[in-house]
Amino acid sequence: YTGEDTLSLHDALPICWEAAQKIFMNCILNKKLLDAAVIEALKDILKDETLDPAFKDLLFTLPAESYLYEQVEVIDPQSIHQSRRQVRHQLATALQEEWHWAFENHQTSGAYSPDAKSAGKRALKNLALHMLADGQHPAADTMALKQYESANNMTDQYAALAILVNFASDKAQGCLAHFHERFKSDALVIDKWFALQASRQSDLSGKTSVMKDVTELRKH
Repeated sequence: YTGEDTLSLHDALPICWEAAQKIFMNCILNKKLLDAAVIEALKDILKDETLDPAFKDLLFTLPAESYLYEQVEVIDPQSIHQSRRQVRHQLATALQEEWHWAFENHQTSGAYSPDAKSAGKRALKNLALHMLADGQHPAADTMALKQYESANNMTDQYAALAILVNFASDKAQGCLAHFHERFKSDALVIDKWFALQASRQSDLSGKTSVMKDVTELRKH
């Protein structure tokens, strides 16, 4: 990517999103990390209170691996996966202060509301919580557990559970058992419960075999 792409991060929303995605893709495919100027621009975007939280969530969502496969002649899934993880981890660690701000300032108090504004705040808050966990923020585990226990909607509760599972929290098993007991009569929700455990990434959650977990889950 070029200096012009970095400057475009400060442009109107569609251009800003396009510039961010181009920068992310370039770094991932070329196994590079984001440079300091891009990091500073992204910090400003994340803390810009004039921007829609839903837009921020979209902008900070890295290109999907399936899309990245389409951009290369020879596909190396493992290499692309690891490079994408490195860029995401850099975003998590370099923007720790900003992610903490985003989490704290996008809570949705009161009764659950499905309106677009509330949904956008939930999306950004849950992305921020994931990034705090990825960046090994010392309070991330406690924050995820608190959200799981206090959530009044499936979006927030499942997001917190996914973070506890994917980052190998010692509280994950207790929450999984609680979640199963609460929703065991809802087949669609229990499908999500199975999928979460079967698809967790071992490079995030430790060396415990995912296949072993899948074998155990088949006993349900």
